[in-house]
Amino acid sequence: MRVDHLILQGHKDLLRAPRRCLLVSRTARQPVPNTPWVQAVVAAVRTASQAGEVLVTGAGREPFDLALHVCAQAGGACIVVLEAAPELCVHWSETRTILPANHLLAWPIEGSASPLFERDHQMALLADRATSIQVRKGGHMEGLATELRQRNVTIASGPVYAPPPQMRSPIKPARRTESQPAFVPDPALRLDGAYLCHFTREPDGPWPGESYVEYLGWLAGGTSVEAGNVAERAGPRDAAQTLARILRMRRLLASGRLMPAKTPLVSFSARTPHELLERIAWRRGLRRWTFRPYGLAVRQSALEALGARPVRYLSPSELKTLPADARLFGQKHQPPGCDWSGEAEWRLRGDLDLSTLRPGDFLALVPTPEEARAFEREFGVKTLALGIPSARA
Repeated sequence: MRVDHLILQGHKDLLRAPRRCLLVSRTARQPVPNTPWVQAVVAAVRTASQAGEVLVTGAGREPFDLALHVCAQAGGACIVVLEAAPELCVHWSETRTILPANHLLAWPIEGSASPLFERDHQMALLADRATSIQVRKGGHMEGLATELRQRNVTIASGPVYAPPPQMRSPIKPARRTESQPAFVPDPALRLDGAYLCHFTREPDGPWPGESYVEYLGWLAGGTSVEAGNVAERAGPRDAAQTLARILRMRRLLASGRLMPAKTPLVSFSARTPHELLERIAWRRGLRRWTFRPYGLAVRQSALEALGARPVRYLSPSELKTLPADARLFGQKHQPPGCDWSGEAEWRLRGDLDLSTLRPGDFLALVPTPEEARAFEREFGVKTLALGIPSARA
C-alpha cells in the first residue's frame, strides 16, 4: 500500500492494523434513528471497533460523520481521508469535534482535479476490507466496490439499497422529495390586530442551538441532550416538532446563516398568514420547502419594543453605504433576479424570549383545528388553525 501521494497527520501505526471502509451512497434528507442505513452504519462501526479494526472514512457527509461519532463513542480508531488540508475543509470545525482520540488524518497532495471523488478513491485504497451499507446501482460507491474487488478486498453485505423517494443523480437538479401538507386555508381566519408572522420548517440536521455532536448522538441512539433536556422522540424532526420545541423552550432562536455578517437574527413578515402560505415554494438547490404552515404570530408593537425593525430593500450600491448596524436590516434588491420585497420582512436581533411577552402578545399557528386543540392542551398557548377541519379538506 503506497501512501507517498498523501499527507499524513496523526497515528501512522494505524496503517498496519486491519482497516474497514463503509460504502454508503447518497442518502435522503432528514434521517431518523430507525432509518435502515443509519442502523446499519451504527452496527457496522460498533462491530468493527470491537474486533479491533480501524475505520477508514471521509468526513463532511452525514454517513461519514455518523460513523466517526459512533467510532469515538465505542473507543475505536479511525483513518479519515479529507479532500484537502484540515484548515481548507469547510466542514473541519464540525469534524474536529467528532474525531476519535486515536486517529490518522490523510489528504492528497495539491493538484487533485476532483477532490471529493479523489477523497473517496483514497478511502478505498487505504482499506483492506469493506462493508456495503447502501450502494446505488451505477453510482460512485458501486465504482469503489469494483475497485475493491479488483484488489481482492472482501466486501461484507449490507442492506439492499432502496433509493430515496424521487432521488436523482447528484449531478442533476434535485427534485421535490416530499409534498406539502394538504389542507384548505380557512377564508374566515383573521388576526385581531397588527401581528408579524414567523413560519418555520423541519431542520436540516441539528436543531438550532443543538451541537453537531448532540445531533449525531440522537441519530445514533435516539436521544439528544439540548439545553438540559432530553429529546422526547426519535421520530422525524418535522415542522410540527419544530414549533413544539419553540413553545417548549419558550424561545425562538436566532440564526445568522443567511444574515448580514452572520449576525443571529429572527425574521418575521408583515404579510398575513394566508398571503405567506401562498408564497411557500420548493427550493430546488436546498432540496426543501421555504417553510411550512406552522409558526407564530407576534404582536407588532411587542416586537418593536424589543428592537425589531422592517427590512429595507436596497440596491447593492445602496447597501454598501449603510453603517454596519443598519446593514443588518437591509436586503439586496435587484429585480427581477433578486427580489424578496414580497416578504415584507422584519428582523429582530438575537433570540425572542417568549416568556417575556404578555400572554396575548403571541399565538401559535398550525394547519388544522385538531392540531390547534392539541397544541393548546400541551403548551397552554392560544393556537389558531390556518385551515378548515380536515374532514372538509
